[in-house]
Amino acid sequence: MTSLQKSWDLCKENSVYIAFGTLLFLAGAALGGFSGIFSSYGEDQMQGIGELARQIESGPYARFVLFAVIFLNNTIKSILMMYLGLLFGVIPVLFLFINGVILGYVIQHAADQGADVIALVFKGILPHGIIELPVIIVAGSFGIRLGAMMWARTFNFIRAEAGGSRILREYMRDVLALAKWFTLLLLIAAFIESTITFWLLGR
Repeated sequence: MTSLQKSWDLCKENSVYIAFGTLLFLAGAALGGFSGIFSSYGEDQMQGIGELARQIESGPYARFVLFAVIFLNNTIKSILMMYLGLLFGVIPVLFLFINGVILGYVIQHAADQGADVIALVFKGILPHGIIELPVIIVAGSFGIRLGAMMWARTFNFIRAEAGGSRILREYMRDVLALAKWFTLLLLIAAFIESTITFWLLGR
């Protein structure tokens, strides 16, 4: 079995967790877009992103630096989420929810400013997001699955000692193989975001 096929089979085996992660992300997006609860947080995030973008644009090799920042940010966070599930899945849950909140807030904020939201989605989000968002959601979902395994191990400790350690080691090994494909996909997404998306938004 090829590495790609094994990774695909692993995703299918974890389809319930991926569905849960998707719902978490969408719930965050809905709250970020339609609730004022997270408006101050969303505004802070947008200001931070805007400041970073200005610093990048003012420096040399701006396009390459933008590509590197996007790629490293998304890759490091995604892979970390897969393994930070060891902390009982709490951090991946927050990660997916908060990323949804930010996306929802950005879209709603653009609408409030009178921007063409449809154009924003198709020009500013979909070109790279069609790759980036599924990877982020699936990575977070695997972290949640790992968290569920840790809860099961905690509340069924005696039986977990018999085979739980082996199952956990095998799962961590499988996740490492999956992380390689995620890295490649996020590399492609970062290239699209720093070139095609950048160009489309400038038109």
